[in-house]
Amino acid sequence: HAKHAARLLGLCQTPGDTINYLVQELARSAGAAPLLPDVDNSRSFKSSASMVGLFASAFAITTNARFELSRDITLLLICIVHHYEAMKAVDIGDIPLVLSTSLSVFNLFAVSQWVASQSIGALSDDSATEDPVSVDGFLRKFSVLNINRRRDSVDSVASKSATTAVAEQPVSAAGGNVFVYSLLHDILSRNYAIRFTGLSGSFSDMITEGMLQIYAALGFAAGWTGDQSVDAESQLSLVLFAAKLEKVAPPELTESFLRHLPRTTASCYLNGLVSLRLRDYAGAGDFFANAGVFYGQLSEGVRDNLDLYYVLPKTVIDVGLAASYYEHVSELFEAARQFSQVSRFGHLALQALEEDAELNTPDLADNAQCKWQQKLWFKIFYAELERNSFEQA
Repeated sequence: HAKHAARLLGLCQTPGDTINYLVQELARSAGAAPLLPDVDNSRSFKSSASMVGLFASAFAITTNARFELSRDITLLLICIVHHYEAMKAVDIGDIPLVLSTSLSVFNLFAVSQWVASQSIGALSDDSATEDPVSVDGFLRKFSVLNINRRRDSVDSVASKSATTAVAEQPVSAAGGNVFVYSLLHDILSRNYAIRFTGLSGSFSDMITEGMLQIYAALGFAAGWTGDQSVDAESQLSLVLFAAKLEKVAPPELTESFLRHLPRTTASCYLNGLVSLRLRDYAGAGDFFANAGVFYGQLSEGVRDNLDLYYVLPKTVIDVGLAASYYEHVSELFEAARQFSQVSRFGHLALQALEEDAELNTPDLADNAQCKWQQKLWFKIFYAELERNSFEQA
């Protein structure tokens, strides 16, 4: 890939300027359009489910192309850095800055390409026959369609992100047709109202506009200016997307997406929720405990740009105390009947309450604190009984 990119750049009179230009344009391309407001008016139209499918397919194809281009440029820059002595004649400019921006662009499109290529499950037409909506064979009629433009594009990202059916995977183990549902289409349908203006009247322009609206809705490129790396606003949009993903996608997919994010208190909390769904209760407990560091930072006057407040339930945020967070975690484990963890986080909540009392927290009256302590002690008592730890109880 790097050799191919180098050969192409060798045709340019100023390869350094060309690299800089490509990197900056890639950075701008994902944040080129503001999100149209979700209001019915004569200036924009709400897309139907089928239009969202077309937009999602265009998004997948375009994102894959940009991902490959950003990857090749990044590899080329790494080779230039490695062979810097031999490449001095080529003026790349500020190589550390260009490489940093290129890596950030590559990360942006790697995340986007991952989202566009995921599916959330399959449905065979054998199971569809039990659905009264599908009794007339509606899904079966579409199982023979091939949405790819060429037969040799079976493995393209477009085939992975089709709205419903992938014709190149026509048979299930039982011999029926299989329909694969796109994660991107599901996320867009549930969480975003994609709108478009269609002002030009051209179908291709409309598809391009819809694709840019998907970028704007996902917000992965929020805060890009084209001459700097991804800032906190863009990273925050990834965290908020992961929080939505945790609610609607299989836990394995969310776990995979979270690997793309920096380790913060917010991502630790989301990893804890995912581990809980995967029944890795010890791992979940560790993640939740790590996320609790946020309250220690808060007491020192330190605020992380990607902190817990962006992903916690409003009821926990409103109280604003570490004890409320640990009690919330203990309730999550109580619902999963993991009483050793209930006891663990119940004790952490009690400890946090005592520390808040020592600091004379004005938000917590003595009577309210006493009642809260009684509630937590009863929770711990009940958890120890469930564990048959009668001495502890």
